[in-house]
Formats: sequence, C-alpha cells, structure tokens
Amino acid sequence: MVGKVSGFAVPIARVNETLGRIFTPDHLRGLWLGARVRLDGDRLRLARVELNSPAFKAGLRAGDTVLEVNNRPVANYIDWAKEVAGRGLATVKFKIFRGGRVVPVTVTLLAEEKVFNSELLEKRLGINVRTLTERLSKQLGMSFYGGYLITDVEKNGPGEKAGIERGAVIQRVDDQQPESLVALARDIHSRKAGAMVKLSVVWEIRRGAFLQRRTGSANVKIR
Repeated sequence: MVGKVSGFAVPIARVNETLGRIFTPDHLRGLWLGARVRLDGDRLRLARVELNSPAFKAGLRAGDTVLEVNNRPVANYIDWAKEVAGRGLATVKFKIFRGGRVVPVTVTLLAEEKVFNSELLEKRLGINVRTLTERLSKQLGMSFYGGYLITDVEKNGPGEKAGIERGAVIQRVDDQQPESLVALARDIHSRKAGAMVKLSVVWEIRRGAFLQRRTGSANVKIR
C-alpha cells in the first residue's frame, strides 16, 4: 500500500506545479506577479515567490496561506486565476495568513515585456537581440526565420568572451526552444549570477549567390 501511495504522489505534485504555473497573471495576461500557488488541502499556499518580483517587493513570501484576493475568498486555482488575472486589474490586494496573523498585501503588477526584454539580456549576457520574424528575415536576405537575432555584442562582455558574434540567431537555450523573447529573457532572469547557460545558434554566410548555414553553441557565464 505504501508503494501505491508514493507512486501517485509524483504525478499529483507535477499536476499541482503545472496548474500553479498556468493560473497566473503572467501566463494569462502577460503581467508579472512573480508568485505561484499550490493546493494544500483546502487552502492555497504560495509555492514560490520570485526574488525582486512585484510580489516579493510587496512582501509576499513562499509558504504564505492565501485567504482572500481583492476582498474575495480564494480556495482553488480557478478562484485564484479569476481574481489575480480575470478582472483586468493592475493592482491586486491580498490577505494572507503568516505566523499566526492575517497580513494585508497590495501588489502592483508589471507588464512582462517591460521587464523581460533585450535590455535584460544585455545586462545579464552582454548581447542585444530581436525576434527574427519572417519580415525581418526577408529584409536581411536570410533564408529562414524564427529564433532571436543577435544585433549587438558588448565588447568584453559575457557573450563575446564565449564566442558569440553579431548576426547569429539563438534557437535554443540549454537545448530548449524559448516560445518568445519574453520567455527567453525570463529564463535568463531566473538564473543566478555566475551560472552557465548554453546558447545554440545558427548563422548564414553569403558566398556569391549562395547562403551557407552553420550551427554552433556557446556556453555563456551569466553576470
């Protein structure tokens, strides 16, 4: 019996984690809260609060029990999503239980693209990027689109030291394909200074009427 119980624990935990990620203003509205919840019996608890996020700066912490959001009780993921994302509010009021007392916390959400963008990548990796759209690809005379075009590399920055060159296109980060520039920058933001990240890139070299495509990778130290 013990084996059966533990066998179900992992999938349930994964479902809980996935739901906590999906039902956020970040995922639903493109607004950064920086906090995820998990079900703990019949209550919602904060499972994670990102460092320096709006939630963190306002005072929310992992382990807090969420009693109310916008003066309404929340007991499940649907309640949570409705209040933090479904009402179109930029400021969200929480009532949480911590250390034997009820604490009110007000959080002002931030638009993700204002935080997770090329400027963040320049700060952490020493590179500037643009999403390589079909239109941009045609303008540059490239034979493909998709990924993130490196438009500038900081002299003596982490990118240059790793061998990254202007004109290369990032397609994978640690063998995973970012779904957007916001997702790429958010991934880098979540990593500690000094950590290494593998950037898989592709670039094209024109030789007369022909384009030669090359691929490679670079291990960049995040600052």
